[in-house]
Amino acid sequence: MISETVTIRNRAGLHLRPVTAVCETACRFRSDCILQFAGKEANIKSVLSLLAAGLRFGDTVRILCAGPDEKEAMDALLAVFRGI
Repeated sequence: MISETVTIRNRAGLHLRPVTAVCETACRFRSDCILQFAGKEANIKSVLSLLAAGLRFGDTVRILCAGPDEKEAMDALLAVFRGI
């Protein structure tokens, strides 16, 4: 399992469009991908789970990936989070 910390840079927070991009990216990989925020966990492969997290501009989250392609999944997710 690997983890990284990311700060939400999108001024509008994570609304449907960026959440969809994150989920589509995560679903390309076999590894489990989890987002931790404020003592809660969200499945990064679930649009509803990520929307329910209510992430806003400036929030810091931890991304965890575990599985056979965890490094590739993490690299791809970091690129998406940094680009939204």
